[in-house]
Amino acid sequence: MQESIADFEDSGIGLVAISVDPPATAARMRDVHNLTFPLLSDEDAAVIAAYDVKHPLLRLSLPAVFVLDSQGVIGWEQVGAHKQDRALTDEVLAAALAIATGGESEPTPRAVSARGKSTSTWARLKARD
Repeated sequence: MQESIADFEDSGIGLVAISVDPPATAARMRDVHNLTFPLLSDEDAAVIAAYDVKHPLLRLSLPAVFVLDSQGVIGWEQVGAHKQDRALTDEVLAAALAIATGGESEPTPRAVSARGKSTSTWARLKARD
């Protein structure tokens, strides 16, 4: 999403990334990838658990993107089972713009990854909890 940061910022939309990495690791990741948006640390996985995206087998999050409105309410989300399932930047921007302007969050997130595993694999993983 870094490549499109200007599109987000020009529209008044902020980006934040969260991972279970310690702050020093998150800072190194931010520097290595030249990220200009915050990369926050959720070492105890409290945020990941609160958003119900904790991987059931590993100490990390499932690949997920949430778009929140100005009140902090989730208006759009994409959760997958694999890195390849991450939402496309254009999808996230379109949803964020729709929510920011009070419209419906179209397009809807992809239900299945290109490899056909996103929804079904995620459902199986969540069922193990």
